[in-house]
Amino acid sequence: MKTAIRYRRATAVLLCSILSALYASTPRYSAAVSPNLVWSPYLQQVTDTHATILWTTRGGASPAVRYSTDGSYGAEAAGSSRPLAALGTQLHRVDLADLQPGTLYSYKVYVDGEELLPDQTLAFRTAPRTGSPDKFTFLAFGDEGITTGSQRRLRDQMARDAFDFILTTGDNAYPEASYGDFDTTIFQVYRDVLVRAPIFPTMGNREYRTSGGAPYLDLFELPAVAWRPADQERYYSFDYGSAHIVALDSNAPLDVDDAAAPDDMLDWLRADLAQTKQPWKIVALHHPAYSTGGHGSDSRVRSKLVPIFEAYGVSLVLSGHDHTYQRSLPLRGGQITTTEQGGVVYIVSGAGESASMACGGAEWLAFARCSQPYGLYSRIAVDGGGMTVEAVNETGAVEDQYTFTRQAPAPTYAADSFGRAVTDGWGSAEAGGAYTLGGAPADFDVSGAAGTIALSAANRTRSVYLLGVSQRDVDMRVRVQTDKPAAGGGQMVYWIARRGADGSAYLGRLRLAPDGSVRLQAAQELAGAATLLGREVVVPGLSSAAPGPIWLRAQVVGAEPTSIRLKAWAGDQPEPDGWQYGIADATPGLQAAGAVGLRAYLAPAVSNAPVLFTFDDLRVSGVVAP
Repeated sequence: MKTAIRYRRATAVLLCSILSALYASTPRYSAAVSPNLVWSPYLQQVTDTHATILWTTRGGASPAVRYSTDGSYGAEAAGSSRPLAALGTQLHRVDLADLQPGTLYSYKVYVDGEELLPDQTLAFRTAPRTGSPDKFTFLAFGDEGITTGSQRRLRDQMARDAFDFILTTGDNAYPEASYGDFDTTIFQVYRDVLVRAPIFPTMGNREYRTSGGAPYLDLFELPAVAWRPADQERYYSFDYGSAHIVALDSNAPLDVDDAAAPDDMLDWLRADLAQTKQPWKIVALHHPAYSTGGHGSDSRVRSKLVPIFEAYGVSLVLSGHDHTYQRSLPLRGGQITTTEQGGVVYIVSGAGESASMACGGAEWLAFARCSQPYGLYSRIAVDGGGMTVEAVNETGAVEDQYTFTRQAPAPTYAADSFGRAVTDGWGSAEAGGAYTLGGAPADFDVSGAAGTIALSAANRTRSVYLLGVSQRDVDMRVRVQTDKPAAGGGQMVYWIARRGADGSAYLGRLRLAPDGSVRLQAAQELAGAATLLGREVVVPGLSSAAPGPIWLRAQVVGAEPTSIRLKAWAGDQPEPDGWQYGIADATPGLQAAGAVGLRAYLAPAVSNAPVLFTFDDLRVSGVVAP
């Protein structure tokens, strides 16, 4: 009898051990799970009034969600189903509408009347009301989907954390971002996280490896706000509380000429950032503008996107690609500054699996965690008056922390991306009012991608003015190009500031010289007569022999004396550090506020007229960094 009892006890102990081992290796569902369920619910597009819920099963065609704020599950919404042929499953989608902002909702999912997780409590919280200063927290990380122990340990730490949504920085599913890769590295790994917090992913280079990102675009339901149908969900933006968040595709969209089309991602981004009134602007993309890791800083991002980030008041840029965590000091124009002066903080948050890559040092680098066998994610807490970024490791320890101090961004006085078509004039800028022409209207057009001025003969000048702008201190940036190499006395572009009713003004001049050089000099105009100021300087690295887009940036600041600063650089290169030309002037009559404008001029000896001048991405703002 005692032997039998010992045997039964030993058998029971062994059975408990087996069950415990099985439980430890499976997701922590509280009890019953329908054998029909494959992917647990994952949340998409949770706003202050809406949520989309998706999940997959082996079969079934009539999905529904029951939900409530009081545990009664009294409301019900039906959805739609479609097959995922690559995985042999059914993908179900249900939209919940007319929700209350900042509210916790419990929900249950059904297919064909069967409750799939009958004993599990599922819940999510809607976003704060758009524009609200209420605090929220989100996690950011990338390069996560590699199915290692370090990925799962960091996932477990996320499950213990409190946050409202996830924003990824790309390369979400290794190695090819196929349907199978998303199954094993995302939806199986993060299912206990994604049932309670929405994920807003960003495309990395891995996503392009399978049919140009087709599985990514098929499996995620993202804001469809791009201008071109083919670009929908590749890049997008959304508001959450007091933040405007943008997810960009830093792959193919950055390989094109910015001026080639009026509706590409770069034009969309300018318009998107210009329209938002949110106090915080945050951008996620895969390739870093600033990194000391193995891949390093991406020149396309620095030349094409960084000027837009700076011009439109972006505070924080999150990227991946390098499997590290790195945080920059606030940067503007390639120089270390402060966030109060318009500096942008760049964080490489590509350690979603581990911070395994090595990285070096740089003057602008504030903190880095590299060559480590564990992962980190960024935890960002935002409210109307502040934002704090932390780097959290798999134990929950905070390894880095940065708090943004904020002042009102520099005001925008004028902005124009010329995304319209106008004949015989330039019409009105997107901000700054209508253009006043200085010359025959037939010489001015807007092509839908740029404003143009045609000079048909040597010794000819044409100008445009924004007379509705009247400011003393301004910072102007514009991209210019001509259709022919310089000849004779050269081609000149002028930036005009403090233009008074009598025509007096300060001017910054960019001269494309016939010897192949590009030169900068300031001038003043009084009583119809122009006087050059200081000595003309040659811009290193620029050539007028092969016409290409050139950025011109100019500032006029202060009074008695006024400081005038100029710089120019190639359209496909990052903005250079420092100013290339500077002078002080205290001429009476030029120390007060005035209008702004642009001018094109052909010298008397020019022999290859007509010449077409194009202007794009005009931005006139207040001065935040003297």
